[in-house]
Amino acid sequence: MLVFTDDGNISGRSFLPKDYGFIADLAVNSKGTVFLLDSVHAMVYSTAKDPAVFLPVTERLKDDMTFPSNIIVDDKGLMYISDQNNGNIVVVNQDGTIRRLFSTGWKEGALRYPTQLCINSNGDLFVADRANSRIQKFIPSSSGFLNRKRFYLRIIMPDQFRTGLTDQPGQ
Repeated sequence: MLVFTDDGNISGRSFLPKDYGFIADLAVNSKGTVFLLDSVHAMVYSTAKDPAVFLPVTERLKDDMTFPSNIIVDDKGLMYISDQNNGNIVVVNQDGTIRRLFSTGWKEGALRYPTQLCINSNGDLFVADRANSRIQKFIPSSSGFLNRKRFYLRIIMPDQFRTGLTDQPGQ
């Protein structure tokens, strides 16, 4: 990873972890720490803003997920990792504790091949639920996340490709 100054000069570099598998995604927290998600080894690595090497943040998570594909880190330091093949989201706390969110399925609140993740300033979690052709919004609560809204991806193909979001399936 190369670090550039505002005028385009290289100010530093960080080297990828030794024996990494496939870096599927990266996230940067508000402190400038960069997190890498290795989907082959199901591991997360990080480096502070200026150091020269990425170090493991987690042990191998192969027992907890089959195909990690996307990572985000919230302001509390929680790492949210989408596990596409298991159809859920794995949350890794700062102490390394792992928790699963949601279940696999078609009903509201369930996921099938979750891909992209996003958290807004309210802490709401948005999940691109690929096989269900929708985006689901989960609102944090004291006992976990509550599903409050789902958005279906609507693709219209008359003369040109256009996409849009609707809260009604098949519209």
